Amino acid sequence: MAGISVSLIVLLSVLLLESGGAHATIFIPVPGIVTGPVCCTPDGNCPGTGAAGATVTLTCLGSLLNPGVSISNTTTATGIFSISANITTYSISSLTIFSRCYITVQLPVPAADACFILSNTGGTLFSFVRRTGQVNGAMTGAPIRFVRINN
Repeated sequence: MAGISVSLIVLLSVLLLESGGAHATIFIPVPGIVTGPVCCTPDGNCPGTGAAGATVTLTCLGSLLNPGVSISNTTTATGIFSISANITTYSISSLTIFSRCYITVQLPVPAADACFILSNTGGTLFSFVRRTGQVNGAMTGAPIRFVRINN
């Protein structure tokens, strides 16, 4: 029982520090939307024709109190993806950023005739996620830049 009391006191102390303007860090899950293109180039970055039908996975590692997420979606006919999830973020002095989130695209992509360069090879496209703003209370983000990893 003493462990629960100590944990509660520590949690309340951190919350009080944050509300008082101190430089405390609090991990909280917030609605997030990550969108962006995957293009038919050797590394998946644009400019280029969109890679239709590519499976894009958003992975955000969790924290001690919040579980992580791993959600997949498929790109549209123009190569655009959009993934919504509750994403663990952290806040330092009212600056909120994505916490340990990244995007992967498993190769090959299925559209062989439309995107030969990504459908004729293996590996993974990888990118960290950057915050781009906020819309209707949801934090928005996009891939920074894809890097090709041959596995």
